[in-house]
Parts: sequence; structure tokens; C-alpha cells
Amino acid sequence: MLTGRVVDSALTLGPLMHEFGWSPDQFDLLSAGSLAGHLLECGPQSTGGLLTDWTATASWADPGFPLAIMQADGTFEITCATGTDALVDHRSVAEQVLYEIGDPTAYLLPDVTCDWSGVELEETGPNRVLVRGARGRAPVPTLKACAQIPDGFRVAVQYFVGGRDAVAKAQRTADDIVTRWRHLLAARGYGDFRAVTAYAVGSEQAYGAHARATPSRESLVWVSAHHDDAAALRLAVREFPSIGLAGAPGTGALPAPAYRNRHQYFGSRRFRYRGNSFPRPSRSTVPQSRSPTSHRPTARPSPHAVPISPAQVTYPLGDAPSP
Repeated sequence: MLTGRVVDSALTLGPLMHEFGWSPDQFDLLSAGSLAGHLLECGPQSTGGLLTDWTATASWADPGFPLAIMQADGTFEITCATGTDALVDHRSVAEQVLYEIGDPTAYLLPDVTCDWSGVELEETGPNRVLVRGARGRAPVPTLKACAQIPDGFRVAVQYFVGGRDAVAKAQRTADDIVTRWRHLLAARGYGDFRAVTAYAVGSEQAYGAHARATPSRESLVWVSAHHDDAAALRLAVREFPSIGLAGAPGTGALPAPAYRNRHQYFGSRRFRYRGNSFPRPSRSTVPQSRSPTSHRPTARPSPHAVPISPAQVTYPLGDAPSP
């Protein structure tokens, strides 16, 4: 698909150009309109979502959405819908201004090169911020093209690890399952993976030298592999569940509800044979000296059964289940 102006903020800039009669060479106005669109395009990110000072937000249950009140000179106010948990202040707006723009003096868009380094923000009331100072210049003569190119196959698996030393166990099981995968691939004649990522949540591996790993009793392992042959990855996925028995204690040990077993004894004649699950007994197994009525067994408890009263059953995750 080939098209122009494939940019989120154009959904706002286009109507503004039409409404106020802005021409394609009024770059300061185009930059201001693009900034308004930029502050609207990610929705609740301008009303407190992803805010660094996240404790300042009342709730994310009903974050609302931003509204832009535009003027013909390019200045505008950002506010929000009433009756929501939205937070619009200099922090929420400033963070969205800088979001994904790269160089704030040269944010490249199809219609204008934006310079937002001199943008000013002023809180004019509760949940209301005035935005001004956007500048612009002519767009660059090139456009960015995006394409998807087939590049092999990728698979990812994840699993829970709990108990003492959970993070250390998680990292070891992740490393060992990758080693087992590589042994299997070599045995079947497949080449090695192009790339492998094995990460234990809680290890702070992503922080590198700045990691502050602390003991934890739970972790989530994420392992991904990249290979040119999908069959090699299918082999790895089939092998993955074995780590539940051949890995660290606590692997996959998520809490689960507890249930009480109820035992009841029935006469065997009350059950019917269906399908091929069980072979139907032949008549030759019934003694001929007895009639079917006299041969019917009497229901009686097993001598090895130990009755359990409800008082002896504990439910660690809550109340007893309904019978």
C-alpha cells in the first residue's frame, strides 16, 4: 500500500487546515496543528497514562481522553472530558510532547519539520493547559517507508517459577531449556538458532550494570528463539513442557483452589457401559448356577476406606466449595 501523510497527527492537522484556511507553506501553523494532534493521538497518555509521577493520578479505571481547543493563530488548550479520573497538567502534557519525537528541534513529518524546543506550557485551570510556541519549517524531500520482510520464524514461551531463590532458579531453568533445545536441534540435523533471549523477571537483567537484584519468591521466565526453519521451533515447543518435571522445584507452581473429595459407593449394576471405553463382560463370566438377580452384588464400603468429616478438611484459599 502506497499513500501519503501516514502519520497519526495528520488526523488533527487536516481538519484544522480546512477550518482555519491554513496553507501548506504556513509551517509554524502546521507545526502547531501537528503538536495538537500529537497530544491527542495517544489518547489517555495525555490525561495521566504512563505518567512518571504515577501516584499523582487518582485512578486508571476511567482515564478519560484529551480534548484540544484550537485557535486560528496555532495556540491551543489541552483539557479532558469531565466526570473521569483524568489528570491534565504540565507533567502529563510535557511528557507526551516529548514522546517518540526523537530530536525536538527536528521532528520530521510529511507536511512539516517541527521544532518544539521552544514550546511553552501554562496551567490555566484544573485539568487545563495552554500550549504555544511551536515552530516549523519545510519538510525534508524524503519520506520514510516501512516494509515487512519475511525473516525466518520466532517462538516464545513463558512459565512461572515460585519458592525460595525463585529468580536464580528461573534463570537456570531458562538457560538449561535453551541448552536442551540446542542438543535436540543438533541431533535432528538442524542448524543453531539465529537468536535466543532468556529472561527471568525479577533478575533486573534488563538494567545491566545498574541492576539491583533482590531476593524474590516468584518469577516469570520468558524464552524466545529465532530460527530459519519452523520445524525446528516446533521441536523446541514440544520439548518445553518437560522442564516442569526436569527443572527446578516450584516451576509452574501457581496457586490453585483446593477441593474436597466426596466418596460414594454404588452397586456396580447402576453403571452402564458406553462406547468402547470398557469391555462388556461376557455371559460366561456369570456363574450358571445363579440367576442374574441372585448374582447382583450388594453395595458395601471398602474395608480400606477411611471416612473424612468436613471438620478435618482445610481450605487454604478461602471458604469451602459448595457440594
